[in-house]
Amino acid sequence: MDARRSEGKELNPLEKRLLERLVQRQGSIIELTEQIASDLQQQMAPPEGPEIVPKEPEGENSPSETSPGEGG
Repeated sequence: MDARRSEGKELNPLEKRLLERLVQRQGSIIELTEQIASDLQQQMAPPEGPEIVPKEPEGENSPSETSPGEGG
């Protein structure tokens, strides 16, 4: 198609329709890409408000890992 344009020739109706569809799809892809970027930006943003740190249940990370009666 670029060769025809550089030679000054017109596109036939089928080529014109194909080109129009490609342009429409390209627009849709750009819109989707922008939406994905926006969604990712929102997900990656730090939370607004006090940060809530989950408490670890007691006993799981206790300093002694051996059970009574073991060792020795």
